Amino acid sequence: MLQSKTGPMGRRKIIRQSFLILLAVFFGKLSSEAWAIHPGMGTVEVENSAIPMSFHPSIEYLWGESSEYVYRSNTGRKISQLDWELKDIVLIGGTVKIRPASWLQINFGIWAAVNEGNGYMVDRDWLRGNLEWSHWSRSQAIIDKGYIFDLNAGFPFDFSNGFTLSPMIGFKFDNWGWSDRGGEYIYSNPGWRDDSGQFTDETAICYEQQFFAPYLGLNIGFSKKKFFFNTYVKGSFWAWSRDEDQHLVTNVTYEGQVNNQNYIGAGLELGYHFNRRFYMLIGYDYQRFFETRGGLKEIDGNTNKVDYSSDGAGISHLSNAIFFALGYQF
Repeated sequence: MLQSKTGPMGRRKIIRQSFLILLAVFFGKLSSEAWAIHPGMGTVEVENSAIPMSFHPSIEYLWGESSEYVYRSNTGRKISQLDWELKDIVLIGGTVKIRPASWLQINFGIWAAVNEGNGYMVDRDWLRGNLEWSHWSRSQAIIDKGYIFDLNAGFPFDFSNGFTLSPMIGFKFDNWGWSDRGGEYIYSNPGWRDDSGQFTDETAICYEQQFFAPYLGLNIGFSKKKFFFNTYVKGSFWAWSRDEDQHLVTNVTYEGQVNNQNYIGAGLELGYHFNRRFYMLIGYDYQRFFETRGGLKEIDGNTNKVDYSSDGAGISHLSNAIFFALGYQF
């Protein structure tokens, strides 16, 4: 269940405090013994430890869109689509990279949204049996939660010219939550698009998506003197996702789950070594979970009645992000 409107503020305070603690630990390490590791998938030069590693806190700017779909079970016709915009989202987090052996590198990253964004939610319904929408509304979309988690293992092949090729296997988890506020509408009631007006400045819908993706991928890296470059692509045919849509006015909740969802991700980063320990990164990241149909459960909170359709739900997600990071090589 999504939290109340006071919940996100408390979560953001905890996130900011945790990040400050993380930075304090990070800078407290600067006086310790260190060894060199390429921050990407490149060659590692072990000096003082058998397990070299690097860490870079980062800030990201993200934009994109998530969508939920409802289909009529007996005909397969789409009857509703809600598009939840991700706009002007700022995330903070970091990545730890460890290379316990010459043939293995482990990468772990986690990020959290720290603002509400400036997006909208657009709701369209096709309730009159034709190709054009019969009901439309648009509301402000408030980000209540946003988390990204990624863990993978790479198997690097290092070449003497600074080139690195690394197949990888991993798992990622994304979690986004919104609530709407206010807005405007055009309804067909009782005629055709004849009823229009403004909503009160209150929350009527809370929506949450969760994505799970085991994936395979390939990272390509190149380094020359103080500069390095990495690019990657990853994908999956075995992702799954679920969502929850709470309509507060009618007290009806819709829960969807889809399996065998297609996922693709790609990105690139350009870095520069200031010295043996410190480096910086700028980069771009893209990901998409393609729309997939699955089961839909409708729960009426007034009567406790539950209806289920095996193919009534659809879920999709698309996002882009640019990021900046400062890193330290332990």
